[in-house]
Amino acid sequence: MRTRKPQIINRSADLPLGAIWQVRRSLRWIDPKDLAGIEYVELIDKLPEVKATSPDWYKQARTTERGINAWYKQETEDYCAGIVLHMPDLCFGIPKILWWTTVPTLLITKVLAHEVAHHLRRTRGYIFFKGESVKGDRHEEAAANHYAFDLIASMNQKWLYRLGHRLIHFASQNYYRRGVKKWNQKNYEEAALCWKKAREINPDHRYAAHWYWRAVEMLEAGQHHSERSQT
Repeated sequence: MRTRKPQIINRSADLPLGAIWQVRRSLRWIDPKDLAGIEYVELIDKLPEVKATSPDWYKQARTTERGINAWYKQETEDYCAGIVLHMPDLCFGIPKILWWTTVPTLLITKVLAHEVAHHLRRTRGYIFFKGESVKGDRHEEAAANHYAFDLIASMNQKWLYRLGHRLIHFASQNYYRRGVKKWNQKNYEEAALCWKKAREINPDHRYAAHWYWRAVEMLEAGQHHSERSQT
């Protein structure tokens, strides 16, 4: 029996050129059997308001600086199962010039695969094999990351995707160097923005996260100093 691909529902008013094509391209890398039961992938540009009925993880995430790239919506009596992609956070840091390369494909696939792993856990009770031990949210998150890592590793067997990874590292390092330049100019706001882009496009960057928070601290210190000067 042929598995139907998830429908892509665009609710974003300002998508990067080629974004829907990139989402379709990413979905082709995921095993159709694993996608079974996921009826849609919804693209949004504005996060929903926090409500009393919102999941705990969402309430907590909205109180921090952490970006929200995506989440899995489990099937209910009223709604089908699906994946929501928050495009501003997901696309943040991807240079426009790279939108028609494999860079967005890799980044979108990683996020989609992570949510598909949650779908597998909810629907069949395991991600990799029956009887696997996944205790609590932390273990499930780690297993979902592992599922995504394995998929990205298989993509890297093709030279175009290996090139995409090199472009990701190059773009991340370029943002980092621009951040250093802005920091030396005492432009901490621009430095923070550059380092945020560096860490978002490449979470494995060794220094971007550290220096992003240093720039944020400098901005907050400057704001506090300004407030004290006015009193």
